[in-house]
Amino acid sequence: MIIKMIKFTTLKHHYRVSIWISKITLWFLLLLCLVVGSVIGLKRLKTPKTIVSPIPDEPLITITPTPTLYPEAQAKEKARKNGKILEGEATIYTATREGCLGCKPHYDENGELYFIMANGERLDDKRKTVACGVGTSCKLFPLGTTVVVQNVENGMFTTAVVTDTGGFGKLYGRILDMTPAVANQINLKGKGQVRVWPL
Repeated sequence: MIIKMIKFTTLKHHYRVSIWISKITLWFLLLLCLVVGSVIGLKRLKTPKTIVSPIPDEPLITITPTPTLYPEAQAKEKARKNGKILEGEATIYTATREGCLGCKPHYDENGELYFIMANGERLDDKRKTVACGVGTSCKLFPLGTTVVVQNVENGMFTTAVVTDTGGFGKLYGRILDMTPAVANQINLKGKGQVRVWPL
């Protein structure tokens, strides 16, 4: 068997140096470099990259090449498939006579006005709770359901718990009443179009 040899000639300190490498060895080395380079390249692609901020004490930003969907988006896709995503008008209601029309007023021992929600708890403007509309959204989101509320106009969303019900669904076509705490999270002023789906 004849193995062809390749001669590499270089000059070093004015002396001629010759290195003899067989073709099989050369092909093996090239193949090895290719495999090692591919492995390193794939590993770098899968590894999250961290961008160093030029501003001192600023948090580092980590970029993952294959990000996973956040829970609200996963729930939205599931709700879309199951027909449990609802879109319609929503308004804000508050723990005041003007802000909770149709609510039965109560008074505590100090004479302070308050309102009781359908779940038996006090209506609190600072809690992220919503009231579903009887005849519309209450069919999909009964009491105790955690829902995602999205402002259609700006895409902002937040989560809230259905703690109350209202007859506004049949009378006015609204699908949701929300506390100011929910409205502030999605930058909804007064009333607007929202999308709702269970989390």
